[in-house]
Amino acid sequence: MARQPGGVHVDEKSFQQLEELCEQIVDTTGLAASIMQVALMKEGEKRTRYMKTARDLSLMGMRLLKKFLWQWAGLREVSNCDPAFCAEAAGMMVLERNWRAVGVIR
Repeated sequence: MARQPGGVHVDEKSFQQLEELCEQIVDTTGLAASIMQVALMKEGEKRTRYMKTARDLSLMGMRLLKKFLWQWAGLREVSNCDPAFCAEAAGMMVLERNWRAVGVIR
């Protein structure tokens, strides 16, 4: 596929990862909102537990969003780089992704 100026090329694996992250972000934020609604109907210790659960889900959603933005920024950088660099940069991204997958780096 030819690269268009100013466009971002996303390979199939990266697209699937971004799509999965989007689904997880929507799921966690939706669940956090639902749990907060339930918390409003509770009192005392139960309300506190529900609010803490909603907070934890919100933090998870925030981490997922940061991960999405980090991956997207990497894809944009590779798409905008000099063609002489692109192959090397893409190779480094694949190595990093693989290392993260097996837990070598976080």
